[in-house]
Amino acid sequence: MYAISVEDVLEIIDDALMVFGESCKKVVYYIMEKNYGLKVEEIPRSIGLLHEALEEIFQKGHTVVENVIVKKTCERLGLEPIEGESFVECMTKLLERVYTRE
Repeated sequence: MYAISVEDVLEIIDDALMVFGESCKKVVYYIMEKNYGLKVEEIPRSIGLLHEALEEIFQKGHTVVENVIVKKTCERLGLEPIEGESFVECMTKLLERVYTRE
């Protein structure tokens, strides 16, 4: 198992949003800031708002992005994905490792 930084988390989220392309990623970040007051650098500390925004934007397709985020986060930490938990619960547990190091 190894450490993960806030910058790593932002990179993971960026990569996951690229599933839908660069333009879509920019639109997601714009909507998150406009509708949720959430700047890109604040996303790792606001996973619940990220979930709400992804659900609003992609509707049922939000799970695709969320699954990629969880998978890549677990890979960076050297962990298996946490089964049976929501995106928010899973990411909160994984990201506790980030914030206890800051």
